Amino acid sequence: MPALIRTLKDRDRFVALRVPGPCLIGPRAKSAVPGLIESLTDSDRSVRSHAVIALRGIGPDAGSAVPALATALGRIGPKAKAALPALKELLNDSNEGIVKAAAVAICAIEKR
Repeated sequence: MPALIRTLKDRDRFVALRVPGPCLIGPRAKSAVPGLIESLTDSDRSVRSHAVIALRGIGPDAGSAVPALATALGRIGPKAKAALPALKELLNDSNEGIVKAAAVAICAIEKR
C-alpha cells in the first residue's frame, strides 16, 4: 500500500482526492496503517482528513491507530466534545497506550 500513502501525501489536491473511499480500501490495506498514522500529523488538513477516512475503511485492522486518533482529538480541544463517550470507553481498554492517549485527550477536550 505504499501507493496509497504517496497518493495521500501528494501536494496536488486533485491527486490526493483520488484516495479510494473507505468502502474500497478494506482490511487488505492493513500494511498502510503506519503511514496513515504518520499522516494524521501532516500539516495539510486534507491529508489528515483522508488518513482518517482510510483508517475507517481499513476497520478493526487499523486498531493500532487508536492512540494517534485520540491524540488528534485532544489537539482539537473542546470542539471534539462529541468524542468524549468513545474516549471514555477507551479508558477500559487492555492496551496501556490506548488508555493513556484517551485520558490525555479527555483532559484536553475538557480543558482540565
